[in-house]
Order: sequence, then C-alpha cells, then structure tokens
Amino acid sequence: IHVSTKNFIFPIQRGENGYFQMSETTLESIRENVKMLFATDEHERVINTNFGSRFRSILFENDTQNIKKLIVDEANRLFDEFLPNLKLDKFDFEVTENTAITQNVLKMKVQYSIRQLNSIKDSISLIIG
Repeated sequence: IHVSTKNFIFPIQRGENGYFQMSETTLESIRENVKMLFATDEHERVINTNFGSRFRSILFENDTQNIKKLIVDEANRLFDEFLPNLKLDKFDFEVTENTAITQNVLKMKVQYSIRQLNSIKDSISLIIG
C-alpha cells in the first residue's frame, strides 16, 4: 500500500530527499501515528489537549493493585478514540517499578491491524517512563 502524503518519521532527523526523513508507505505512516499517540502525554498539545496517552500518569498511581487494568484500558481507549480504523490485536507490557520516583518504566509491544484489511498487521515496541 502506498500513500500519497507523507508523515514525519520520529524522532525527527535529516532525510535523503528533503529536510526531514519521511514515511514512504501507508504502513510506515500508520506506525508513526501509533507511536506518536502512545508517546504523547495527554494535555501535552496546546491546541488538542485531549490528544495523547495517560501512561506516564498511570505509572505513578498510588493504586498499584489496578495498574495493569488501567494500562490495558488506556491502550484500548487510545485505539477506540484516536485510531478507529485500526484494531488492537495484542497488547503486551511490563512495568518496572523502582524506589526512585523518576525510574518507573513501561515497556510495551502493540500489535494492530487495519480494520478494512485484516490481513495487514503490524506492531511497534515502545518504552515510556
């Protein structure tokens, strides 16, 4: 699948045919969209304050009994609200807690498919913390 418009590849870096490296296919564009959504904190964007995830705030919740449920619920919310054309197929994660408050880490593997084209699947791995 090819895309007529291109997205930035993050982190932004110098590209071969222009100022920034850009995605070349629809699958690359979708991957960047998923990565950007999961890595952006909710309220981080000034114009669209609802865009983004709550993962960082969940990492520091006092209610550690429900942290796994909160993380799964957040992943589902992101796909339902911001990525309705994609289906979350599998979501694996590991929370590494440290006694130092700044060192909680969430490692995720997100597997998804395009709803209209179930045969096209992809995945990304992210670390947030």
